[in-house]
Amino acid sequence: MASAGGSQALPTFQLSYPPGLQGIDAANSAIEKGEIDFVTRSRIEALGFPQGVKEFKVDDARRRAAPSKAERGEKEQQRIEDYAKTAQILP
Repeated sequence: MASAGGSQALPTFQLSYPPGLQGIDAANSAIEKGEIDFVTRSRIEALGFPQGVKEFKVDDARRRAAPSKAERGEKEQQRIEDYAKTAQILP
């Protein structure tokens, strides 16, 4: 459903200015000093993408190196069995 004025909803992330945001009197444009419009904010966020890719690769490598759920379950089962051998169960 179109909003009042016939304009469409803005995307949450955009690196170029759409035609509706060109000029000083455009809707959602930064007019006052210190204001940031959504395109400028998107550009600032995009500067962090390379670092995010590096962090993802490190995290992905850690997850792949971690033991699987089955391996963790077997290890825990072995610990329980070892403990059961040494534990004294009272009646």
